[in-house]
Amino acid sequence: MRKQTFKKIALAFGAIFAMTIAGCSENNSSDEMTAEYLPAQLQEGDDWCFVGTEGKVFAKDQFEFEPSAVINGVFSAVDSTGISLYKFDKNGSSPIANCSHLYTVGYANEGLIPITRPQSRIEVVDINGKTKFALDPVDSCEIIYSNLAFHDGMLEVQDANSKCGYFNSKGECTIKPQYDYASDFSDGLAYVGNIVNDKYAIKVIDINGNVKFDVKDGYLPILNFRSGKLFVRGESDEIAWYDAKGEFNKCPDAVHNVMQWNDKAYVYVSGNGCGVMDYEGNNIVPDCYMAIQILPDGKFLCSNNQTCTIFSAGGKEETVIDGFHGMVAYLAPVGYFGYYDDVQLLDSKGKSRDDKVFYSFGFRSSVSEYLVNDKPGAMPTNVGGELYFDDEDMDDDSISAEVAE
Repeated sequence: MRKQTFKKIALAFGAIFAMTIAGCSENNSSDEMTAEYLPAQLQEGDDWCFVGTEGKVFAKDQFEFEPSAVINGVFSAVDSTGISLYKFDKNGSSPIANCSHLYTVGYANEGLIPITRPQSRIEVVDINGKTKFALDPVDSCEIIYSNLAFHDGMLEVQDANSKCGYFNSKGECTIKPQYDYASDFSDGLAYVGNIVNDKYAIKVIDINGNVKFDVKDGYLPILNFRSGKLFVRGESDEIAWYDAKGEFNKCPDAVHNVMQWNDKAYVYVSGNGCGVMDYEGNNIVPDCYMAIQILPDGKFLCSNNQTCTIFSAGGKEETVIDGFHGMVAYLAPVGYFGYYDDVQLLDSKGKSRDDKVFYSFGFRSSVSEYLVNDKPGAMPTNVGGELYFDDEDMDDDSISAEVAE
């Protein structure tokens, strides 16, 4: 086994966790971060290509450095001159007009892409590269960071005073920077917060900035709103969740953490391992697994040290996948794959497809981690680089397929 195997495994778990955050619920209003093609290396040291449905390879050896995944037909890549945005084409991708030699870049969602040109403020372009607007100062304060994409028509930003707010898709700062912490919008809701008397004060707002409800003192969000739920952790590590109306519901004491959820059930971590529970407190999958991923069809892919088991949405065992030391995941567009050493595609029954073996996959939605204002003098001298975004975009902003470990 190669030395980098465990590194690859750790990166894959983190990336796959981020990649399904957006798409695990039928009722999720956001379609952000759905990858159409993934970057891949066929052999160690190869240049990067893209892999699509059924493992078909495109743009072989076109990129020296790992590009982003293709999202809504667009991807980003780095070369010696900087960052470029590309429109994907099976017969050969080309840079988007006026979107080469960039400083930082986001990804395409809702028809818009945040970018930064050298020595310029953050701006927003459409998928054809046409500038729509710049993130100009708000109340004479520069916007110095933004998240990678719009969600529910809103882009989260941070100003030079380290306060978070939101611009809408028309370029209007409809929620001025005023919060110490903020999340992306999902299902029309986001959580925001301030530190008051050395304590966190968290509340949930809508896209107009109206407060929908306050989160109880001592509780902090685990991840963004999704499928009409916001999970929170209390000071004594107790886990609870809010619905979209602000109703508070405590989880059973056995639940120590929550990693993923849809509108019917959630993946939880207990003292024994990972399991699945419905919102009435009934176990669907026992808590004896190393990792669990909710699949797009509502089934559960459950991993142990040696095998993976697919359970139905109701908890019935359906398929056992042997091999890969339990390192199996599902991700559109490639489907099931094992990644213990090389990355090997699997069929719908978990059987190896020997003709579809790769050295590595890439999972990032952008080659940048966030957008940075590069206008000379915009960055305050007391900013140390710490960002106060608190959402999946800042968790590597990789594409979507949640796994709990």
